Amino acid sequence: MKSATDLIKMSIGRDSTIKGALKCLGEAGEKIVLVMGENGELVGTVTDGDIRRWILNDGNLLESVSKIYNSSPSFVDTDYDLSKVKSIMLEEMIETIPVLNSSRQVVSLLRWRDIFACEFKPDISLQSVPVLVMAGGRGVRMDPFTRILPKPLIPLGDKPIIEIIMDRFANHGCNKFYLTVNYKGKMIQSYFESSECSHAIRYAWEEEPKGTAGGIRLIEGSLDAPHLFVSNCDILVKADYGDIYKFHMENDNDITVIGSMKHFSIPYGVLEINSGGALNNIVEKPEYDFLVNTGMYLIKTNVIKHIPVDRKYDFPELILKVKKSGGKIAIYPVGQHSWIDVGQWHEYSSALKEFEGK
Repeated sequence: MKSATDLIKMSIGRDSTIKGALKCLGEAGEKIVLVMGENGELVGTVTDGDIRRWILNDGNLLESVSKIYNSSPSFVDTDYDLSKVKSIMLEEMIETIPVLNSSRQVVSLLRWRDIFACEFKPDISLQSVPVLVMAGGRGVRMDPFTRILPKPLIPLGDKPIIEIIMDRFANHGCNKFYLTVNYKGKMIQSYFESSECSHAIRYAWEEEPKGTAGGIRLIEGSLDAPHLFVSNCDILVKADYGDIYKFHMENDNDITVIGSMKHFSIPYGVLEINSGGALNNIVEKPEYDFLVNTGMYLIKTNVIKHIPVDRKYDFPELILKVKKSGGKIAIYPVGQHSWIDVGQWHEYSSALKEFEGK
């Protein structure tokens, strides 16, 4: 059950923008936003899927949330029957149902894990999809920390970041992992051999750094699956990986890039000038939104043939090569707060606070 304070954090007004709903999703840490009317009554709901579809259709984030919210969401009254709640969740495959009073005000939320006493499990198992974690880099952005410890073993809570990445894939059914290793690779291997980690791991040793895509060539001969997840070793993506796979398959993508909305605020007045240096305009503290690459991908394994074997090769090069050859590249967007780049000190500090809070 959600407290009144939690419900406020999850709520926006019907005059809010889609961008506001996206921000609310990230800050509340839920997959649903409650859209409220002037008297505090529920007029609709917005899910992360609603926003994702809007972004994929090139929708403007500054448009009104009324463009995408569900004006007839499922709900129950305060005297709800538990069997009815279970039936709605199972039939509609939804995780959250609002409980409304006689004035249509939300008094609480019923969540899947509360009703079924377990975490929500996606309806797609990824048991047949292997995962490659690129763990061979030197981690120069985390210097001097990485002079002693390899970046993949940077701890978050009681586990290193690389094990947390693998745990998240395992929670979606993935059970075969590959690690490309180079810098301090023996330390990484030693950690897993001496820990209680139960993941099945194969190591691919890079004699020289291969870049963010070059190391994939090293496991080509041992792959027996048509699709492969690839992840950097310093990023955390909170998403339904089964839904990513479904999106990848339904659109017949050669490469699916997981992108994240990123909001930037310039704390200064920006000067716009013409070619002669004369001032045209001053934009005071402008704000910008971008869809950026998280460093997580789902690929068809047949694109590996585009990767050269004799030089360093990065993922942007592979993406452009596949696109140029007629392949299909698509973006699966997640919210800003669904991606953490632990390879930067500021983001690492934020991730530490989140895990310590748990």
